[in-house]
Formats: sequence, C-alpha cells, structure tokens
Amino acid sequence: DLRFDREAREEALAAALAHGFSIRPVARPTEPGEPASVRLPSGHVELAVALAPSEVAREPAARVRYAAELASNITAIGAVILLFSVAAAALIGRAFGTALASDLVLASQRVASLGTEAASHAADPTAERSRFAVVAELDDSVARLASRFSEFAAAQRRALRARAAAQRVKQLLFASVSHDLKNPLNAILGFAELVREEPLSSAQLESLEMVVSRGRELLRLIETILDAARVEAGQLKLAKERTSASVLVNLALEIARELVAERGSDVLVELPRDLPALSVDRTRGPLALAALIAHAMASARASSGGAVRIRGSGGKDGGGPRIWIEHADGHGQPALLASQLTGRSPSARDRGLVLRLSLARAVIELHGGRVEVGRGQRRESVVTCYWPAASGDS
Repeated sequence: DLRFDREAREEALAAALAHGFSIRPVARPTEPGEPASVRLPSGHVELAVALAPSEVAREPAARVRYAAELASNITAIGAVILLFSVAAAALIGRAFGTALASDLVLASQRVASLGTEAASHAADPTAERSRFAVVAELDDSVARLASRFSEFAAAQRRALRARAAAQRVKQLLFASVSHDLKNPLNAILGFAELVREEPLSSAQLESLEMVVSRGRELLRLIETILDAARVEAGQLKLAKERTSASVLVNLALEIARELVAERGSDVLVELPRDLPALSVDRTRGPLALAALIAHAMASARASSGGAVRIRGSGGKDGGGPRIWIEHADGHGQPALLASQLTGRSPSARDRGLVLRLSLARAVIELHGGRVEVGRGQRRESVVTCYWPAASGDS
C-alpha cells in the first residue's frame, strides 16, 4: 500500500519523473468545485488522481504534472507523412487534370473542325477515344454533328451544281431569245419602215403604224425580260458615258410616249442649266427613266388628265444630281408604287408593269443611284431619281 510504504512511494515518484511526469502528494485529489485537470500557463497539464479507495477517511492523492507536447521525432515523422500525402495528392491531381485537359483539347479540336471542309468527310473511327465519360459523350455528339454536316455539305454541293446548270440554261436562253426572237422582229420592223415610204392609203398607213407600234412594244418587252434575267443572274453590264441630263430626259420621254401610245401627252420639263453631266448608259439609262415617266403619264391620265412635271436639281446640298417626276396618282398611293418598284404586284394583270418598274429601279441602282417615292406639297406623287454625276461634275 503506497500510504504506508514510503520507500515504494519514493521509487514510484522517481520512475515517474524519469518519464517526464512530476508527482506531488496531496491530502485530497481535488477541492469541491475544482476541476480534475488544468492547463498551466507554462503549457503543462496538471492532473489530480486518488491513490486509495474513496471510503478511506483521509484518502491519499497526488497531482501529476506533465508536458502535453509530442516528442520532436514523432512530430518530424508526422510532418514527413503529411508532406508525402500532399505531394502524392498533388501528383494525382496533376495527372488527373492533365488527362482531362488533353481530352478537352481533343474535344474542342473536333468541335472546331466542324466547318464545311471538315464536315464533307465522315468521322474517323480510329480516332483517339476520350478517357472520361463526359468528354466521350461530347465526342459522340460531335461525331453525330459531323455526320449531319456531311449530309448538309453534300446537299450544298448538289445545290451548287444545280445552280450552275440553271445558270448555263439562262445563258442559253439569253442567246436563243436574242437570236430567235429579236432578230426576226427587227427584220419585221425594218420592212415596215420600208413599206411606209411607199404610197399608201390612210387605212393602210394606220394599220402599218399599229404594226410598227406593237412590234416595238414587243421588242421592248423582250429586252425587259432579258435584262431582268441578266440582273437576277448578275450579268447585266453597263457602258456608262458622259451624258447631259437634258439628253437623258428627252430620250426617256420619247420612249415613254411610245410605251403609253401618247405622242402629245402634257409633260412639262424644267431642267436648270447648271445641272451637271451624268454618268449614264445611253441605252439602258433612258429605258429605266422612261418606265418611271410612262407610269406617271398613265397615272395622270387615269386621274384627271393632269400634267406630268419633270424637274431637276444639281444636288448642291450633297445629295447628288436628281430628277423629280411629279404627277397625280390616279392608279394608287405612293406606297403601291414603292412596292411595285421592289417587284411586288397586288394583281396578276400588273405583272408586266411591275417587271418594267422593278427593272428600272435595278438599273438605276446599278448606275450607283437610287429611286425614292413620296408626296409633294400639293399631295401629288413625286418619284425622285438620284443619278451619279460624271467625273469632274460632282
């Protein structure tokens, strides 16, 4: 019993001290309300323990003090293990990230290759497979897209071949129509002019005039159809040259009167002397302007027989040279004319007129100008034609 064996107690205290424990005997392990163990300011821990059963009246006890720190060798081993674990985790994470990045790079390259050229070939079945399920699923989706693109590319190639074939047919149409229709019609008109020089009765002369008028109308219709097809195919070429605005308007006015069969129509031409020269194709420019003037003449005649007024401006305000065609609009509102200029027809009977007007707009735009439709101060319809000025006259 340690209570009575002092020698044994001393040996136990010495052995505890050798292991780093400092033991101090006390009468009781703890006072009432005092904790069994406390941490001292020095960093040590002091623990109170009983050395005998609690039924002993004055139970011997001891306070054991020890350092609550690990030994340096244990700490070093723990640190080494910790560093090794961190390094291993870093290597594993780097290998994982490198593999994932490699798969993502391959997937992004496959996505980027989904162009027209790449899509024209089927996906390579021997290509490297991704190591990750998510990226492999993305690869499968890309492969399906590549297959769809391949089908689209094949369809596009077929469409291009069909378009080229249609273009060749159009070129053959241009050649055949120009030769098979225009040349015989020109011969008929030429012989009609020769017959006009012979002595004819009034009835014969009237019939001959009708033949010539209808022949020229048919010739212009053929030329309109051919030019419209050339514009659509992008093959209409203009031979622009320096032309005065008065010459352009006079040529257009003569053609317009033939189109509406009104030689004596009331048309007022007011062109300023300082109007700059224009850059115009001497064949197609007057035809385009004539279509707009003829529409104005027919509209004015259908309304109340009002006059058509043609004015010009040198474009000193920076808008460029322009020609105004003002008329009463008996055929409809300016919005209707604007839609007809873009090729839209509200009725089948106006298709010839719409074709002529839309071709006129296209030809003026090919010159570098434009056509606008609006109303004037007296609520009359006003068609404004902007024309490019010749070099040195802008």
